[in-house]
Amino acid sequence: MAGTLSEIRAEDVPNLKLLVQLLIANKGTDPLVKRGLLYSQIARLLTIAHENRLLSLSNESVEVTEEGREFLQTHGESRPRSDGGWISPQDSERIEKSADEDVYLPSKAVVRAFHEEDH
Repeated sequence: MAGTLSEIRAEDVPNLKLLVQLLIANKGTDPLVKRGLLYSQIARLLTIAHENRLLSLSNESVEVTEEGREFLQTHGESRPRSDGGWISPQDSERIEKSADEDVYLPSKAVVRAFHEEDH
């Protein structure tokens, strides 16, 4: 059994959500690594999730608890993709809703970065 509940920091919530979603879907940690997390940071997330009873850990498995499922509902569960994976919105990339006749044009830096990824 996990110890006392620890404080979940607001900046950990999106990654904890994704971790729980990946475990429910029985997927690997690649999406967390693609977000830029190191394996040590993923291990820290597992510890936080276990301490807060979102997961139960044994020698043979990691399972999402009822508290883990409630955590997803409380923090807005993402929608499953057709391949069974999960998409979590990146709050930092959201833009304000505009009028129907407005057109969104990204900054030059964003366009430049997009072109650099292609090369």
